[in-house]
Amino acid sequence: GHEATQRGMLELLEEIEFPCVFYDCALAWMIDTNSNNPMYTFFGITGEQLYNWGLRHGAFVAWFTSNFCHWGQFFGLNIDVHLAGLVGNLLGVDYGDVCGRMCARIWEYYQPDLILDYTQGTGTVIYAGLKRANMLHVPVVKVVSDFEGRGAHRWIEDVRQYILCGTSKCRKESLDFGVPPHQVVQTSGMILRPGFYEQPQLSQKNTPAQTRGERLRELGLDPTVRTALVCW
Repeated sequence: GHEATQRGMLELLEEIEFPCVFYDCALAWMIDTNSNNPMYTFFGITGEQLYNWGLRHGAFVAWFTSNFCHWGQFFGLNIDVHLAGLVGNLLGVDYGDVCGRMCARIWEYYQPDLILDYTQGTGTVIYAGLKRANMLHVPVVKVVSDFEGRGAHRWIEDVRQYILCGTSKCRKESLDFGVPPHQVVQTSGMILRPGFYEQPQLSQKNTPAQTRGERLRELGLDPTVRTALVCW
């Protein structure tokens, strides 16, 4: 879902001929494989891999692995770093924040005018990197693509973020978190590739109605009944 949203955004920018240079940074993967992440350190797998395994084994397993990944990342990347930061403050040195230092190197190299964030759990380290690089003026846009499962509140990590919301519930959660209204943008739904909803080029030999009917029958569907496609 994250990658599909990213591809949709890129194709939209190309469609409107928006002048920009885009750099793809697999930040979530870098965080998942970070030495501070206990799941990768002890088991050699990422949270995304475990979550996808859970999805293939039923709703309860997916729920369990989802929460296990969330709390594992929370303890590995927050508690440990915060404790290290506390000790560092007492000693006058800067411990921890491995991911923040990594982000700082990325931002200093690419010098972005805007950061688009498509995953949850990355906002904290993005801002840690911007702070280290003295680039807090760079806006960060969080593109939420999970509105019901974990909920948008799991995505929103900083009131400085701009939040792109696909539902009114997502917008409400953003405002309740404390994000200023002018930084919350509501769309009509999830960002999709333009090719997902464009009308296909129909053969001149058939009328659109005939072609649609033939295609529906090939799929075992009744062309006289409305067909809805639900994507999750």
